[in-house]
Parts: sequence; C-alpha cells; structure tokens
Amino acid sequence: MILLFKIFFIWLILQFFLQTFITFELGLDGGFWKVIWSWKEIFVVAWAIFVLYIFVKNFNWKNSKGLKSEFENRRYELNLNKIPIIKFVSVFLITFIITLIVSIIIKKVWIWNYILSAKYNLIWFFIFILSFLLSRIFLKVEDMKIIYWYNRLFKIALVWAIAWRAMVWLIPNFLKFFGYNQYNYEWTIGIQPPAAYYTMINHWFVRNQFLFERPINFGFFLIALWPLFYLVVLKWKSKRKMILPWSIVYWLAVFSTLSRAAIWVWIIQTIIILILIYRKNIGKIFWRLIVPLIILIGIGWTYFYKTSGDRVHSNIWHVQLPLEWLKIFAENPIFGWWAGYAWPASHQVCYNNLEDTKCQKIKEINDKYEITTIGFNPENQYIQVLMEYGILWFIWWIIMYVWLHIVWIKAWLDIRKKKLSKEIRQNSRIIIWFSIWLLGLSMEAFVLHSFVDRMIVYPFMAMFGLAYALYWKQSRSK
Repeated sequence: MILLFKIFFIWLILQFFLQTFITFELGLDGGFWKVIWSWKEIFVVAWAIFVLYIFVKNFNWKNSKGLKSEFENRRYELNLNKIPIIKFVSVFLITFIITLIVSIIIKKVWIWNYILSAKYNLIWFFIFILSFLLSRIFLKVEDMKIIYWYNRLFKIALVWAIAWRAMVWLIPNFLKFFGYNQYNYEWTIGIQPPAAYYTMINHWFVRNQFLFERPINFGFFLIALWPLFYLVVLKWKSKRKMILPWSIVYWLAVFSTLSRAAIWVWIIQTIIILILIYRKNIGKIFWRLIVPLIILIGIGWTYFYKTSGDRVHSNIWHVQLPLEWLKIFAENPIFGWWAGYAWPASHQVCYNNLEDTKCQKIKEINDKYEITTIGFNPENQYIQVLMEYGILWFIWWIIMYVWLHIVWIKAWLDIRKKKLSKEIRQNSRIIIWFSIWLLGLSMEAFVLHSFVDRMIVYPFMAMFGLAYALYWKQSRSK
C-alpha cells in the first residue's frame, strides 16, 4: 500500500512533463495513451472497488455494528461505528447522487458532462475518503513517515525548479527537445505547451511553471506544500540552517512564478505559521521579521508592478467575468447553469461540441473580453461550483469543504494536553499544518481555480486522508 501511494505521488509530479514529452516529442498519441494518461483516475476507481470489496466480503450482515470479528482481530481492522468521517462520507454520497440525478434527469445533461464536472468539483473529496479508509485498514502509525519521505523528495524538486527557471530564462528553446514550443504563449488542449510564460503574455519577465501546466499551477503546489515543508524540514533546524538555504530557496521558487496570489498567500501562510509556533514571542517576531518582510515585499512589488503586477488583461477578467456569472446565475440560482459548463470542464465539453447553445453563449462572452480559450472561466473556484450545481447543492459542497478545514481542532486540543509523547504531538501538528495548506488554497480560490488541478489536489488530498487516518488510529491507542 505504501508503494502504491509513492507511485501515485511521484507520477503526479511528473504527469504533465511526461505527457508533453511523449505526445509532442515522440509523437505517440491515440486511444492507448489516453488510457495511460488516465492512470490516476484508474487508480482511484481501482481503490474504490477494492474498498467496496473489503466491506462486502467482511461485513457482518447479521450484526450492523461493523465487519466480521475475524477480520477485526487482524491488524487490518475497521469497524463502521468507529469511523470519524462517516458523516462526511454520508454527505458526500448524498451530494454526488442528488447532483447526478438533477443534472441528468432534470437538466438533461449528458452523463459525460457530469463526470467531467464531478472530476473537478467532487473527486478530491472522494480521494480523501478512499485514502482514509485504505490507510485506516492497512497501514500502521509508523507509516506516517511517508510525509517525511515526500518532503525529502520535494527538496530535490525544489532545486530543479530553480534550475528550470534559469534555463527558460537563458535558453527556452532547449525545451523543444521535451515537446515544448518557444513560440506558443498559452497552453490549451491539443497544442504544445509554451517553453516560457511571460508576465505580459509574450514579453517582459519569464515566469516559472517548472513541471506543471502553468506558473499558477506551480504556485498552487508551492502554497500547498509550504506548511508541511516548514514543519518537517525547517522547524527543527537552527536559525542559521533554517534561513539558509531552504527558506530562501523556497521563497525564490514562489517568487519565480510571479503569481500575485501565490506570493501574497505565501506571506499570509508564513505569518500564520509563525504565530502558531512562536506565539509566546510573537511581539519580537512581528517587529523583527514580519514587518521587515512586508516592507521588503512592498518595495519589490512597487518595483515590479508595471511589469508583473499590473496585468491589465488579467485584472479585467478578475472583475468582469464574475459579473458575467451573476447574470447567468440569476437565470437559475437553485439548480445552477448545468454541470460541466464552467471552467475547466466547460473547456473540454465545448472543445468537442462548439454548436451547443451553452457553448455558443460562452463564446459570446469570451469574444466580448478578447479571450481565446473555449470554456467559461469565472475566475473563482466557489463561483464555478455555484454555476454548475446552484445554491442548493453548493451548500452541501461547502459543508464538506468546511469540515476538512476544521479537523485541526481535535489535533490542537491534543497538543495542549501535557502528557503526550513527542511523536503524538508531531503527528497532531501535521494535521494542523494540512489545514493551513487548505486555507492557503482556499484564499487563492477567490481569484483562481486552485482545487481543480490534479497535480495538486490529488496527491495532497490522498496524503491528508492518510495522515488523518493514522493520526486518528494513534489517538485511539494512546
């Protein structure tokens, strides 16, 4: 099981790079390779079938308390009455089933459209559930070390990310050997991704996308990993080792994306982390570190604003596209505009069906703001869900969303207990730090779509489910 998790984590980091290389450099495409690139969804489906098989085979049908006693006596133990996420699972199933019925029967949406919608709006909840159950059944508390393994892996990736930034700045044409194109400025389905992204579409500063689709996606990844990276790699080092080199390397990686959302959320995350860890000395830290950091960032922001911050096209989209959504939302606020017709599912739906009336309306909006992409991007994760499911089922979605944000409360209460081992305290901190990465991506979600990227939410929700299951198992045994 640990090996499968590691394959899942590593392959997701390499997914876009490998797909680009094999598709555009080696020229290998078609049905077989489409299956290969869907490996992550195949993983999820296989895990779901496996979990269902375990429950069906071992369920005690004469006694609803849980699984058969002989199964419970092994180290692979699970009891239905002792799953702390059972209510979360119930809400997820209700939301999935009802939105499916509403979309297909009432709104007359094709099943494929709904599958795409669920892939971007619901699957990461499902991955958390599966990861929790698999870890709860098969893994031991000691397997929490995979969190440390992942951070060691990322230390290597972090160095390569800085090297990648230098390469695309000096010799972007070198990436043509891996399937990238120096003369494309934006990536979309069916074309080679750009070798370099720029702050003003096709000029000014080069932005670092590393192995990801776009610079903002790399920014999402850095924001998601930062709390755990700080806890595992930096916190226990001396001040000199903590500041040099890894904190600076991490900051350079974040800044190299030139993503405004990533930079400011990284600062907010850092302040939250410092308050939580050094709350007894927060006064000194505030004046000696936080204030100078904000001043330094402010000076840098002022200098780079015209070339990096003042992106007129992006600013207009962030303001105008949500207003366009309000007009659409007013047409049917209860059930939404139809599943699959908001970013990014809408891009794939309309890419293959431009004659669709909804797609025609999307095209009119995009033409109005000189947007060349096909789908409708409301520039807001929450608006995306509202557009597709309406306010009725958005409430159910947000319940699950908030639940994931507050699981840290029990871990926080555990840390405050005096008679706890060092290991239990550290594992409690890991749960709290997962909540901080969720908070970071949630802040970005107000201006971007930070919870739709498979290379970010798939591995981190799997890791979150794993960590929460082992933390919960450990808390029961203490």
